[in-house]
Amino acid sequence: MKNKIISVLLLIAGIAMTAIPLNTDCAAHGHFMKNGQPMGCHYSAIGLTILGGVVIVAALLAIFIKNRGVSIVMYLLAAVAAVLGYLIPRGIIKIGNGVPMKEGGWMCGVCKSPDMACHQSMMPIMNIVLGVVLALSIIGLIMRFLGRREG
Repeated sequence: MKNKIISVLLLIAGIAMTAIPLNTDCAAHGHFMKNGQPMGCHYSAIGLTILGGVVIVAALLAIFIKNRGVSIVMYLLAAVAAVLGYLIPRGIIKIGNGVPMKEGGWMCGVCKSPDMACHQSMMPIMNIVLGVVLALSIIGLIMRFLGRREG
């Protein structure tokens, strides 16, 4: 029962992870590059939304599949998604097409100016959400490893 509560909370955090980024990035606030193309934070928001979808699927599988091994793998998957959600927008893990953005390429990241919406709203909120996802995943893992062996 406790694992189900953790999984439901993880599901809620995953839903937040999918809904928040595309509504709080610079493009959502009407800020674009001079060529009309979205800035790097928009591509990070897309990535965070996809990772949120991964967390949702992992949480649903952890809720409905009773197998202990599946739950462990799903909590690990959600934890990895949270860590990637932290590393990708910061450029620690580079994702893009290799073409400079001025030439029509794309790259995940955040805007250079700390006054932009991605620094003021998207990333502070996402840092909290990603921390919650990671914490719930770790708690779920600990509970599954220390809990009953069957199921």
